[in-house]
Amino acid sequence: MQELNYQLEDDQRSYEAALNDRDAQIRKMREECQALMMELQMLLDTKQTLDAEIAIYRKMLEGEENRAGLRQLVEQVVKTHGLTEVGETGKHQSFLFLLLPFLNYIIILNDIT
Repeated sequence: MQELNYQLEDDQRSYEAALNDRDAQIRKMREECQALMMELQMLLDTKQTLDAEIAIYRKMLEGEENRAGLRQLVEQVVKTHGLTEVGETGKHQSFLFLLLPFLNYIIILNDIT
């Protein structure tokens, strides 16, 4: 009987040790998970910042493309349709009016000389 009690106590100690090991592993895994979540959040924040920056640069490039396209359009209209220039003497300013009826636009360029 006493031998059974010793074996039972031994089994209980082994069981408690196994539970403690399991709890320690769970704590360690939770800490690792927490660290990974923090790292993931930092990466997501960085990604959002970079995406926003890329969008800004993309808009800037589109603006440059539009400006370059407008310049080419103006040059083409000047070559094919002529232009109207109105100047003011004394102020040294000249204005260039481009009528683009096919686009429903009037472009006014101000050139201060």
